[in-house]
Amino acid sequence: MMAAREQDLADSLWLRVSLAFVWLSTAVHVLHPYYRAIGGHALDELGAPHWLMWAACGFELLLGLFVLLRPPGRAVTALQIALVLFFTLALAVVEPRLLVHPLGVLTKNIPFVAVALGAYLLYRGSPAAAEHALRLGVASVWITEGVFPKILFQSSWERHFVAAHGSGGVDPGLVLVIVGVLEAASGVLSLLLPKGPRRVLLLLQAAALVLLPAWVIMNEPLLWLHPFGPLQKNVPILVATLIVARRCCTKEHSR
Repeated sequence: MMAAREQDLADSLWLRVSLAFVWLSTAVHVLHPYYRAIGGHALDELGAPHWLMWAACGFELLLGLFVLLRPPGRAVTALQIALVLFFTLALAVVEPRLLVHPLGVLTKNIPFVAVALGAYLLYRGSPAAAEHALRLGVASVWITEGVFPKILFQSSWERHFVAAHGSGGVDPGLVLVIVGVLEAASGVLSLLLPKGPRRVLLLLQAAALVLLPAWVIMNEPLLWLHPFGPLQKNVPILVATLIVARRCCTKEHSR
């Protein structure tokens, strides 16, 4: 029992570090003009002054340090979730297309919230509830990114990207549909498969969470500096995926 509790605390720490990474990286990237150009456009659409971008990044920097250095208490967990939900709603209202962005600009906020909740639940001694939240969060990434940007609402940017960097002469729209079907199926299967096959699938998803962003960054390096952090959010998703993959087949965590 003590070993299981120590593992809960270690997993909570890894989740917390991954969340802090997102807050801190998106805060310091305000120093780059690419970040400020996109962030400034979003503020213009909201009718808000640009100094709010600097103020928000300063707050994110402080929040990231707090998340990194302090245990995940109820207040800071609720604050993170509230901020993510607020920004998601505000951006979705101003620019609904972001809901189906090919990089998951807003849809990756679902697993981000799940990771924040999972870190808190593990720290407070509720591993079963934490694992449930993390599994749903991880699955949501593959389902939403498979169905919406790749099957239902393909963007010209993603079609051009695939055509230029990996379609092999095949129609890029068809490539996206095939990839979307595979992604959505993997998300559903990660919830339905027995523990052994599920673990294999989760490990494959973890590899994809590393390789796909690396491929994007190699071809479009500025996307790493996007103010909404779609690529940075892969870090907590990756950590959650690896934790779920290990815990799903560990007897002491099936309680």
